[in-house]
Amino acid sequence: ISTIKKEMILSGCSMMDLGLGSVRPGLVITSAGSSLGASSPSALRDAVLQTLRNDGNVLIPVDPSGRVLEILMILNAMWEEKRLMYPLLFVGPVVKATLEFARCQLEWMNEDLVKGLGHQQVDNPLALKRVTLCSTEKEAVRIMQQNRGPAVVLAVSDTLEDGPSRNFFARWAGNRRNTVIVLDPKQGSLAERIVQGTGRSKLKMTVSSRVPLQGEELKEYMENKATEKSEKDAVEEMAERDRAKVKRDNVKVIETKRDREPSSVAAAAVAAINADAMEEDGAEDGDGDDTECLIEGFELDEAAAFPMFPDEDDIERTLRTDEYGDIVDLSKLDPSSDPALSQALASEAAAERAPSDDEEDVPTKIERKEVSLQVQAHIEYLHFDGRSDSQSVQTMLTQMAPRSCVVVRGSQDMKAKLAATLVKDLEGLKSNVFVPDDEETVAVDLGSARSVIISDDLYQSMVMHTIGDVEMGWIDAELALDNQLVPARSSQKQGGIFIGDVKLSQLKRALAKASIASEFHAGGLYCQGDILVKRTDRGLAIEGQLSDQYYAIREVMYSQYHIC
Repeated sequence: ISTIKKEMILSGCSMMDLGLGSVRPGLVITSAGSSLGASSPSALRDAVLQTLRNDGNVLIPVDPSGRVLEILMILNAMWEEKRLMYPLLFVGPVVKATLEFARCQLEWMNEDLVKGLGHQQVDNPLALKRVTLCSTEKEAVRIMQQNRGPAVVLAVSDTLEDGPSRNFFARWAGNRRNTVIVLDPKQGSLAERIVQGTGRSKLKMTVSSRVPLQGEELKEYMENKATEKSEKDAVEEMAERDRAKVKRDNVKVIETKRDREPSSVAAAAVAAINADAMEEDGAEDGDGDDTECLIEGFELDEAAAFPMFPDEDDIERTLRTDEYGDIVDLSKLDPSSDPALSQALASEAAAERAPSDDEEDVPTKIERKEVSLQVQAHIEYLHFDGRSDSQSVQTMLTQMAPRSCVVVRGSQDMKAKLAATLVKDLEGLKSNVFVPDDEETVAVDLGSARSVIISDDLYQSMVMHTIGDVEMGWIDAELALDNQLVPARSSQKQGGIFIGDVKLSQLKRALAKASIASEFHAGGLYCQGDILVKRTDRGLAIEGQLSDQYYAIREVMYSQYHIC
């Protein structure tokens, strides 16, 4: 069960949103919740600010997706509000992809984010202008060296068992000024041992780092590379010689002149082909040579294994006129005649030759070494997993008032306490509460059920709609004495029921297929400029003046639903 409190990314869990505000569920299976209450965003902000003002670094080990979005939103808002200049870094190999996918899923997040959604990237509430994304640890270290001050680093992974977070922890754990904020550590991980205090004195851990090759290792590496290159060159040279052995006698070129009549050219081609066919008639299968016919203008390359049309590399050599018959002056395409074009091409070529951050000037290797740490940094534990604590679970279950409730997870004390509270709060509603042990089977009675028979007349009058793997239809019937459902004697016409959940992005694609322009702005989809389609608690709603465009857009929107 998610938290009932509203957050920056997620909306609070409401029973009315789940359709359980006025209907009692027959069965609810739940956990007892966490024994710890959810930490407030102010606790995170205070821990970070206090460490930065003491000239210390902050390390937050995080999972590369999920709850890290909430942490980033909290810290980014604090950086903008207080105008902090400290580096705020998100380090990991997939951090850029995480933010990119999150920016495309805003309509499923907090309604405040949807309202702030614009059609430009700068308007995206997850743009996070104060957060610097670093794919490698080397990139993050370079940014911190340039700023020469404390920094806040959210590094992968949250267990401190691997990834950049492990290396940053080994680097900062020995300084009393630094702080490590652990968010809901996994059981058995290094992060959990540090929170519990068992891993703070004389901690031994393996640290991996990339170092350049030296001495005999570098010499052996260069010799292997040279051997591989020579073998590759030898294979390419042998393939080149094999292609050059193709007999050019097997190809007969029919030379033509531009001033000759087309009929004479065709006659020469037919005569050459007939002559080859006569030669092949007397040869056995597989003994004759494959003779091919080429027309003037198709010259065989020396290294060609088969006749072919000129490719793009041969255009400058073979092209003399364009498709309109005009002579092409290749000198006019010389970039040296245009100084601006020459400078742009030179800059582009220099940029291509320049090594990127990921490229290494010298060969390297991964070196692992055992280090012994005395953890002096402050360890701060915050409960930030987004799940409900025991108090929140109790509140939600009391609101739902289920007829039967099964508590399956949590400690025995927490489960017993929750069951006793539910029995007391739901005493007048005759609710059954079960607390089974591990591997115990519980039989829950969900109330009486009755089997009925659909009459032939009612069955033939039903209109069924296929939705996924099931069929659904609307019936208006009465129960007869023989336990049959028969058509109702007096029925009222029911309005259409829309079944399904349509995304605004799906509707935008459907409108594009119907040649209707639309764009996102401020959480809604504006069609033809003045007709708005937006998401409400009950689904999609359309607003605008009644016109032909309005009805056309409404028809496209209705086509995305199953109407029963």
